[in-house]
Amino acid sequence: MNEPPLRPWVACRKTGDVVAGHCACKAGLGEVCSHVAATLFFLLSVVNQKKDKSCTSEPCEWNGPSGRKAQYREAWTIDFTSSATKKKRLDHGGESAKSPGPSALSRKLQSIPAPTEDDRKELLAALSQTGTKCAILSLSAGHAEQFVPASASANLPEVLTMLYNQEAAKMDHPSLMQHCEDVFRSLSVSS
Repeated sequence: MNEPPLRPWVACRKTGDVVAGHCACKAGLGEVCSHVAATLFFLLSVVNQKKDKSCTSEPCEWNGPSGRKAQYREAWTIDFTSSATKKKRLDHGGESAKSPGPSALSRKLQSIPAPTEDDRKELLAALSQTGTKCAILSLSAGHAEQFVPASASANLPEVLTMLYNQEAAKMDHPSLMQHCEDVFRSLSVSS
């Protein structure tokens, strides 16, 4: 611990050929010590790391899909039944657990007719009566008014930038002063 730290060094070409190496230790005087070798191994690892891409520069691979190809289908055709329920069906002689067709639930969903405009209005009215602000109501005519922010519906005066008049820039001084007095009289200040 009391000895001064060693200072090994290595001279290399760009090709990686070692020209010389030296260390201040006893074996380093012959230029063959383990400190020079450790320095060379360190340099090799640095070069290899620069050649390789880090795991953060690549897309995530360890959580990727398994070897099977995903089968894309419409949601109503997918059987979301758990494997345990599928096994029970098989054990009791029910429909096949691996049947490629739609499940009983999705067949039932297929038989439900599309909602009419009256059904849609009735649903929106029922949602509005709950008192909660459903996002679908903000996009629906007749219900969107309750989503207008208070600042937009408040009776606020016009901002001062609205007083700018392009024609006033061309007026002479007395006309401009008269115009300013007219604008000032037209303003009203509220609480």
